[in-house]
Amino acid sequence: MKTISDFEFIEADHAAINSATKILFSRYREYMEFGDIQQELYLWLFLNYDKALGWREHLSVRHAERSLIKALRRAGERACRAEKAQKVGYAPEDEFFYSVPMVADLLSLYFTPDWMIPNGIELSRPPSHKPPQEGGNLVAMVSDIGRAFQAMPEADKVLLEKVYGLDVVTSDAIAGLALDWGITYSAADNRVRRVVGRLRAKLGGPNPWGESID
Repeated sequence: MKTISDFEFIEADHAAINSATKILFSRYREYMEFGDIQQELYLWLFLNYDKALGWREHLSVRHAERSLIKALRRAGERACRAEKAQKVGYAPEDEFFYSVPMVADLLSLYFTPDWMIPNGIELSRPPSHKPPQEGGNLVAMVSDIGRAFQAMPEADKVLLEKVYGLDVVTSDAIAGLALDWGITYSAADNRVRRVVGRLRAKLGGPNPWGESID
């Protein structure tokens, strides 16, 4: 029976694992050793090598590399968060994660002085048994968003306020950006979503448990 010890990884595999391990270790060094994270990633890649082969067959070299590193990071997140939960003393399924649409909605509230919910916005509330902050109320969530927003680069802050600021119609703002950038509305929307994604990263990133790794 073939085992991970006699499976021959190629140089690109080692490079991807090393890159993903460094990123994860920088976030979870208090809970998991570098070597332990690395071994988790080698095991995941061994068990999912067909994915790496598929990316390398159908994508460009650079795109395939990014896809593999992203998948390794997502797999590693699960292992690291599970270890952190065990050491801190909570269940991994009790963690709360912001979605990109939720971050966008909360940004609109953050830029509204009285924090009243604008018409048409429906927020998914966090689980009552494990809020993002103690209490899990809307004020805490908006405050969370505000702190993360203030820590972003100035260019990102300017863009986000232009799209989600007070009395701004988001769709109109994105349409204006599309004209300014000389791209389609869809491309401009994706560009804005990437900036919102960077904000979400400051809040813990995507849910590694509820979203598939592919």
